[in-house]
Amino acid sequence: MSARFDMLKRLTEIDGKSKGPATTFTAYDAMAAILAIGHSGKIGRGKLGTELNMGPGAVRTLITKLKHMRYITISGEGCSLTKSGTLLFEEISDKLHMCGEARLKELSLGNYYFVIKIHNVETLPQNVLELRDEAVRAGAVGALLLRYNSGRLVFADSQIPCQETKNSRDWDILVSLCNLREGDLLAVAFAAEQKGAREGALAMGLRAVIPPHHA
Repeated sequence: MSARFDMLKRLTEIDGKSKGPATTFTAYDAMAAILAIGHSGKIGRGKLGTELNMGPGAVRTLITKLKHMRYITISGEGCSLTKSGTLLFEEISDKLHMCGEARLKELSLGNYYFVIKIHNVETLPQNVLELRDEAVRAGAVGALLLRYNSGRLVFADSQIPCQETKNSRDWDILVSLCNLREGDLLAVAFAAEQKGAREGALAMGLRAVIPPHHA
């Protein structure tokens, strides 16, 4: 197992449970934090909380955990990645890209939609149904896994063009949201709340990179 893969595996083992019954953050929050810090170079706790849609206490706990794992350092200017954190960021970025929230109006599947682009993954470790289940367990109501094929989106499991099942401008919105290349996958999770959609998409993306028995 490579050092980078081992670090990514460790990220999935993060336990964000507080002393009480509530969970303050998840492994998907940790992954989103690494991506946010890596893209920003340096980011303050308040801005990080806004980007992750997390409260001050949960962000503080998450930052402490990532610092303890030696992925980040903290200064008066904010959080930045260590050498190990940079390697982890590069590993995640090589496979996953957070396209962000999609404003889809015609699919009528949820109030919020969040999209992750998955690239450089030739073979999925799980079938599409299992990946959808991962999204639901993470908080989404449901999810779609789409592939960019010959200039259009198709369903990853059936290869049926999306426009053939529902003629909608939302498919074009998804294409324009991400800089897609041939063979790229889109994990589109939807939920009643923004956090559920984001974590559902991140769960699909993470499991497309790391099989459950490696996580």
